[in-house]
Amino acid sequence: MLIRRSSSFELPQTIAGVERITSMKILGVIVNDNLRVTDHVAELISSCSRGLYALRVLRSHGLSDVSLHGVTKATVVARLLYAAPAWWAFTTAEDRNKLEKFLNRTRRMGNLPGDFPAVSEMVRAAEDKLLSAVTSNQFHVLRHLFPPTIERKYFLRPRKHDFVLPQKMTRISSLGCCIVVCSIDNSRNILA
Repeated sequence: MLIRRSSSFELPQTIAGVERITSMKILGVIVNDNLRVTDHVAELISSCSRGLYALRVLRSHGLSDVSLHGVTKATVVARLLYAAPAWWAFTTAEDRNKLEKFLNRTRRMGNLPGDFPAVSEMVRAAEDKLLSAVTSNQFHVLRHLFPPTIERKYFLRPRKHDFVLPQKMTRISSLGCCIVVCSIDNSRNILA
């Protein structure tokens, strides 16, 4: 799978016997070739909708509301939030609206309490929990991806983390952009 940023990207020639794909499932998250998770959200809602049928059957067999809420949180909500801090930033507004509508439908069916938080709030809480887990444990598997910590000399207000923040880049060359100035020599048709 080739990930492209612009629509002017030309794909390489196909190789005989090798199938070109436009999306890939990585650790349970479906990612498109343009770094969107629209397919993942559609699959997620479809999967969770099948779980709602099972919850309806449990309700018809006499499961209490409190127990039904617990089962819904353990199955449907857990499935919705699986790896959400990793894929939430790649969702579109339409994807987020679909997830919110699905959760509202689950509330209307009585599978969740009426005051249950929105998907965006639950994802933010999961992101905060992940950040605090990484910052509080120096042996965390993601800790090496974080910048070094600052040793503060003064007792200032408490912060969420003590990591060195990257400095603002002001020059175009320091932003990772490459500016190439070339002129066309019409007599030889060569770029100089």
